[in-house]
Amino acid sequence: MTTMPDPGTHDEHHILTLLQVEMLQSEKRFQATFEQAAVGMAHASLDGNFLQVNQKLCDIVGYTRSELLLLTFQAITYPADLKTDLAYVEQLLSGERSTYAMEKRYIRANGSLVWINLTVSLVRDQDGNPLYFISVVEDIDERKRVEEALQRERQALKRLTDNAPDIIVRLDRSLRHMYINPAITAATGMLPAEIIGKTAEELAFPKEQLTLWNAALKQVLSTGVSSSLEFSYLSPTGLRWYQVHLTPERNAQDDIISVLLIAHDITDLKQTQAALLQSEARARRLIDSNVISVIIADVNGLVEANDAFLQLIGYTHEDFQAGKIDWQALTPAEYLSRDEHCLQELRERGTCTPFEKEYVRRNGERVAVLTGAAVVQTQPLQWVCFILDITERQQQERRLQRALDGLLTVAEVLVMRDEQSDDHEQSPPSYAEVARRVLDAICQVLACEGAVMIKLLPASDIIDTLIMRGFDGSIKQTITECVHGQPLSSRFEKANLIEQLRVGEVITLNVSQEAYHERQPHASLHTAILVPMHLGTELVGLLTLYPHDEHVTYTREERALALAIAKLAALLIERERLQLGREEAWMHVWATQEVMQQMDDFLGMTSHELKTPLTSMQGNLQLAKRQLVHLNIPDSKGAQLLTQLLDRAERQLKVQNRLINDLLDVSRIHANRLELSPVSVDLAKLVRDVVEDQRNLVPTRLFHFESMPSEIPVCADAERIGQVVNNYLSNALKYSEASRPVTICVTQTGAMARVEVTDGGPGLTPEQQEQIWQRFYRAPGIDVKSGSGVGLGLGLHICRSIIERQGGQVGVDSTPGHGSTFWFTLPIAL
Repeated sequence: MTTMPDPGTHDEHHILTLLQVEMLQSEKRFQATFEQAAVGMAHASLDGNFLQVNQKLCDIVGYTRSELLLLTFQAITYPADLKTDLAYVEQLLSGERSTYAMEKRYIRANGSLVWINLTVSLVRDQDGNPLYFISVVEDIDERKRVEEALQRERQALKRLTDNAPDIIVRLDRSLRHMYINPAITAATGMLPAEIIGKTAEELAFPKEQLTLWNAALKQVLSTGVSSSLEFSYLSPTGLRWYQVHLTPERNAQDDIISVLLIAHDITDLKQTQAALLQSEARARRLIDSNVISVIIADVNGLVEANDAFLQLIGYTHEDFQAGKIDWQALTPAEYLSRDEHCLQELRERGTCTPFEKEYVRRNGERVAVLTGAAVVQTQPLQWVCFILDITERQQQERRLQRALDGLLTVAEVLVMRDEQSDDHEQSPPSYAEVARRVLDAICQVLACEGAVMIKLLPASDIIDTLIMRGFDGSIKQTITECVHGQPLSSRFEKANLIEQLRVGEVITLNVSQEAYHERQPHASLHTAILVPMHLGTELVGLLTLYPHDEHVTYTREERALALAIAKLAALLIERERLQLGREEAWMHVWATQEVMQQMDDFLGMTSHELKTPLTSMQGNLQLAKRQLVHLNIPDSKGAQLLTQLLDRAERQLKVQNRLINDLLDVSRIHANRLELSPVSVDLAKLVRDVVEDQRNLVPTRLFHFESMPSEIPVCADAERIGQVVNNYLSNALKYSEASRPVTICVTQTGAMARVEVTDGGPGLTPEQQEQIWQRFYRAPGIDVKSGSGVGLGLGLHICRSIIERQGGQVGVDSTPGHGSTFWFTLPIAL
């Protein structure tokens, strides 16, 4: 019997075949998907070995398939990321997770790193046992690089905004602060964290500024147009000004979502602008005040001129507006080149060195000015000129020059003899003759209508002799008869005037008063200037000057000149006394006659020069004293008197010699004819030698060296420097008590040598310290403690000129009641 096939068995076989075909097709589809996927895919064993990998993964890591299948995922994972990866694997194996995803780095075959996004799941069997891992790997390296670059830019931007001096703010549409940089702290004292998320209202912004602030922000949000505004804010450091720029920020859909605000602190600019406005206002006030002449000019002429300048040149504002002022014609031809030089300086340096020039006034007269200029605008070039009328100053300079010339004339008259006589026994001019010459010089220099010189009897105020100039003979005779032999005090209405004269005051007297009608030389006189004549502290005479101008007011220099002339005139009286003493000596001793003859010779030579005769007389006096000793005259009152007279004559001649030398030096200095012969000299040795000379002259005085280097080389005129040191030492001795030492200090600081002389005198006030270097100045109220007080107040002025002309400086450090330190410096010789 034939067995029939079982239909069921056939169907199962068919189904199995179909399933196998479908499985094969599914496997092919999976394999195709696995291989052609746009991401890397891999199967890995539980210990990490790659079981299967697709080509994309190989491309990502740079390995071939065969190379990669020999590796584990641990081997190609960047060590820094491996710990996290393995932790996730443990969670998969333990069932805590069914899958995990992470970003990590693989190490490529060439050693470089590649960022990937990893997604891992675990395949389990029917019993739930782990079989293998399925990994999906996405290459995100490019994205990560872009993100890193973006992060770096964000960090750089943050550093920029965090450190920016400007305040940077972002506000949303509700005007809340989304961002604000740390610069806000310096402006408000608040930290950014205190501001973020709040509106200006919530931050208690001042109401006035809040209104302006919100309006500007809302306008930007509504219009989308950037804008700017300025506002002030009271910060912890005071009121600050800010310039704010507002810019709308848009999203991808071009909707305005926020406002970017940048606030720049312009406080300094505001202050500068305010200062500039204030400066301009001050300049305008200066111009309009007419305190000084001011003009603004350019290359074409005047742009602006104030009233002071227009008055200076004789024009009005109407003339200026009408163009009637010819700029070129204002300056004389001889000053045009100096104007061109000034213009060149303005172009090169922006300023012009002040210089003197003249302007031609409308009436043709010239006016002297001092002018300086500074550029106020470069394109086109404009400059401002400040112009000072110096006519009065030049007149004063001419008066001073005349005064100096007159003083020298008086000095020459004091030692003048008959130039036509060759007889050495010829007597010098009489007191009256020389006094008349002195009065002539005074009247010329001080513009006097007349002058009277009164000589008093010794040690009294009885009028002895009157010498007059400017009055006729009858008036002279009348005055002489009225006042000769009368007390000087009887000539004044006020009793205290004589005491003022005794202390050296110059008095201006109104002689038009009825009380003086019968006491004056002429009824037309209105003003008398009374100048005392002193020898030491003794009032020996009176110089009365009658100016042409009844309203005249002498300057300080002119009054000092009058006093100086009066002092010199007092020497006439002293010289007359010496003459009388000489005549008396001739009657007693033949040797005295020889001395007086030599004195006459000395006076005969003074018509040509001043210094040489005095030097000769000094030598002759010393010779006479030696001859007196050699004559062996018996000790008698006559011999003693003769010796005393000779000593006195020598002292007075030294005084005259010093005074005349000072006058000559001042004349040379003023005329720029002071000759210096600089040579290499040891300043320390020079000072020691001068001090030693002074020690020999006054052995009773103590000299103390505080500092004295062994050598200090300088290039200077040794004789003139010695003159300065002698003057300092003489003053120190003169104005300090005999018991007080004089301290000398010589030092070197850098390139300068310094010499100091310190005394124990009364000291000087700050004002006296400034004025003591001026010509003819003598500090009032300071008495001579030892030696002669005769002087013209020229010594320190000469010292300053000598030192400054050799590159040095002079000065005095003093406190009233504590002495003075006079010093000078000189450059060290190279």
